[in-house]
Amino acid sequence: ENERVYFDSDWEDADGFVVAFEWLSDIDGLLSESGNFSSDTLSVGNHTITFRVQDDDGTWSEKATVCTDR
Repeated sequence: ENERVYFDSDWEDADGFVVAFEWLSDIDGLLSESGNFSSDTLSVGNHTITFRVQDDDGTWSEKATVCTDR
């Protein structure tokens, strides 16, 4: 509880640039729309976190997923 967790990402778009970010938790829902952020308000539990980006052509990437124990 009240432990700060850091989320960092690397991204690139070969023919343009990234315009949107999405971090989701299966417990807490939308966590952030920033490329990098931190939080100390995650609910206690096993989270499945997904991350994806959208490029300037409007295409979303595949989701990257990680499971955490909070």
